[in-house]
Amino acid sequence: MLEIKLEPINFIKFVSDYAEEIKNRNSNRFAIKIEIDKELLKEHKIKEVVIQGDKDFLHQAFNNIIENAELHAFNDLDLTENRIELELLYDFDNLEVQLDFTNTGKPFPEDYSFEAFTRKGGNAGDNAGNGVGGWFINEVMKKHNGKLDFTDETGPEGIKGDFATTFELTFPIEIKV
Repeated sequence: MLEIKLEPINFIKFVSDYAEEIKNRNSNRFAIKIEIDKELLKEHKIKEVVIQGDKDFLHQAFNNIIENAELHAFNDLDLTENRIELELLYDFDNLEVQLDFTNTGKPFPEDYSFEAFTRKGGNAGDNAGNGVGGWFINEVMKKHNGKLDFTDETGPEGIKGDFATTFELTFPIEIKV
């Protein structure tokens, strides 16, 4: 079982630092961009969005999402066209933040389910991993009192133009004004 030690984390700073780290290490395999919506924060007079989290486990979960994109979505595609966008979506009424990891790679297979992605030991496709990635991300989200979901952006629920897949991580937040 995962032994998680929760502490207050300035989530916007944490995600911004993570995106910068990825920019510095990715060797031009893909472009990465982060959307924070500073105007909305200013409008609501919010100085900080805080989650109770474990930085190490969050970092591992985020890395897993990036590595999934590299291994499954971006393989045998033109590397110059690969993009990942991180976007923070705030719900100040319900005190939640959703962090989206969206990529331009290949979408999930049509019949691929959330259950298949999060099942421990489940793997599929030509580049099947060890079957713990999706399970691990989901377990980390549960330990953070959050939730994991994904959207096939090429399907009817998709809203993000030329993107293929979005991983949606939703966390409870505290706000500092």
